Amino acid sequence: MSFASFAALAQPYLYGRQHFTLEGLERHQAETRSPDYLIRTFKPRLAGRAYFITGTDVVMREVARFLLECGARVWMVCQSETDLHEVQKTLFFKAGEDAEALHLLQGDLALDADVRRCWDEFVAQSERLDGLILGEKRFRAERCITEEMVEETFAANVLFGTFLLSSLALPLLESTRGSRWIAVSSWEMYGVALPSLSTLTAAGEDYNGLLNFAYQKRAQVLLCEYWAKLYKVLMLSCHLGWVDNELCNDMYQDSEVLMEPKRDWWSAAEGLLWLCVSRPRNLESGGFYLDKILQPKHLAGPFFTEGEATKNSIAECKALVLHLEEWTVGHRPLMRKGAGEAVAEENGLDLERILGRWYVIWCIGANLEEGETNLVREYGWDATESFILARSLGRRGDRRFISEERLVPLGRSTWCRKPLLGLPSGSCPDYVLLYCAEHVKAVILGTSDGQSLWLMSRQHWLEGEVLQKMRDHLEKSGYDASRLTKVPQEWVAPPGGRVTRRGASRAWTAR
Repeated sequence: MSFASFAALAQPYLYGRQHFTLEGLERHQAETRSPDYLIRTFKPRLAGRAYFITGTDVVMREVARFLLECGARVWMVCQSETDLHEVQKTLFFKAGEDAEALHLLQGDLALDADVRRCWDEFVAQSERLDGLILGEKRFRAERCITEEMVEETFAANVLFGTFLLSSLALPLLESTRGSRWIAVSSWEMYGVALPSLSTLTAAGEDYNGLLNFAYQKRAQVLLCEYWAKLYKVLMLSCHLGWVDNELCNDMYQDSEVLMEPKRDWWSAAEGLLWLCVSRPRNLESGGFYLDKILQPKHLAGPFFTEGEATKNSIAECKALVLHLEEWTVGHRPLMRKGAGEAVAEENGLDLERILGRWYVIWCIGANLEEGETNLVREYGWDATESFILARSLGRRGDRRFISEERLVPLGRSTWCRKPLLGLPSGSCPDYVLLYCAEHVKAVILGTSDGQSLWLMSRQHWLEGEVLQKMRDHLEKSGYDASRLTKVPQEWVAPPGGRVTRRGASRAWTAR
């Protein structure tokens, strides 16, 4: 384990020694006076219910086994033919007399096409969905790029395995009374906040398998919180404690002895099953659970308090959803196999939306200095190196200023800022195109952390109707439009009204 991984997980590990081990489970059972809420001799009746499960490790098989014993129908996604045969051997006899109770779907959750195909197979066989259980935990110590040119850990855990599948399933979940969406996260997410999109998607040069896995599991918890406010479905996330399984061995190898005594498979599965069958009044939508108990989502403060280091703003959550929506409809960059750089697709990135000259008319938190006027941003595409050269020009009193940075396309409307010399990778928030007016005459460009944004126009003014639409969009997106600061644009017509062109029409010159 690298030092960066150890530093991020040190406090969560100490907390886990009290709560995630077998001894922690016994302590929780004593506190709740519920040694086994789902005692096998008093199984709930689940006849007619339908559950869709991703992940085929020993714990998820235990979940499927119990649901089958209670009379439910179960659909399970198996990544490979080997996984499918293993599940067949362990679960088919649990389906009982109903041969239709267990349905095994073969598909890779890291592939867009496979996720859509598996979902189509499910809806062809069921008109209801009582539970979507996202139990996939894909970990890769080294960067792996799928045949669809997306980093595998991100694709399987978040992009397709969570976001795309959930987007397909939510209409059916909403139409099924008492349904629930459950994401199985992991304790590693306690050590991190959601990073920039370039880090989350492993598009940078540096790759740390353990931290990358932690980022994906933090993203699942954030999606749970975000969707809980939008949908009339119980949105739940959880983790299962420290379990003796293949994933633990792959991630920690000889260090996994530090997690002893681990829980057995049923002990890990029982808390998740309680979320599946408990009455809605016992559950809090958007909550994070362990052993049937609501848990904190952050441990970054002193003495295991929440702190602020691992929290993300609402704007960052909305930006994440925007990115994922674009990526799932194909507006995403390609990844070079064997390298971590994102490459703009020839037809996937709407370069015309951003290239050329823009006048900054209003801004929020853009470090605008007193006396700064005529702020202009210019964007040019370097096809050879696949980056956007961004220039900021303006005046401070009688002096002109100019600054430059390079932007790497990460999606149709997202650009990663290459960090300045001496700054760590991922320290600069991404740029996100938040709004584009009709005929691309005005845009809103913001940062992924929600701290800065610019209202820009192809002309040195904004028409009142266009400005009002932009302000309305900001309000709907959670921004406080009252924070907008006017950027003075002091331009005069040149002698003879001469028009020059450099990326866009220029009928005015700076005073």
